[in-house]
Amino acid sequence: MRTIDWIDGAVVLVDQTRLPGEEVYLRLDTVAELVEAIQRLRVRGARRPSGSRGALGVALAAKQYADPAELAAAVHLLETARPTAVNLARGVRRVAALLPSFDAALGEALRIPRRGNRQFEKRWRGSGPTSSRSSADRTPGC
Repeated sequence: MRTIDWIDGAVVLVDQTRLPGEEVYLRLDTVAELVEAIQRLRVRGARRPSGSRGALGVALAAKQYADPAELAAAVHLLETARPTAVNLARGVRRVAALLPSFDAALGEALRIPRRGNRQFEKRWRGSGPTSSRSSADRTPGC
C-alpha cells in the first residue's frame, strides 16, 4: 500500500495524524472528505504527496460530478484547500486540464504518486513504535 493511492474508486491514504504510533488508512469517497483531510492535515507534507492528493482529488471529482459547473466548483475547492500548498494546486491544475475525461484524469493522476512516493514511504515506514530512529527523524512528510 502506498501512502496515497486510488483503490476501487476512492482515494486511500495514510492518516498522518496517527503516525508514528498507528498505521491507519482513510478511504475517501468524496471531494468533501478529501478536502477535509487536507485541511485537518490528515494528509500533508512532502512535495510529491501534495501534488498526488490534488491530482487524485480531481479524478475523484470527475467520478463524482457529471455537471460541468459542479465539477469546476469541486476542482476549485481542491485547489484552494490549503492556500500555501503550492504543489497541491499544481497537481490539481495538471489533471484538471484533462477534464472532463475521467479516464485521462485518473491516468495522469496515477502517474504522479507512482513516481514520487517511494522515498517518502521509506521515511515513514521506518517511523513506527519499534523503529530505532530517533523522534527527530520521525516527522512524516517533512
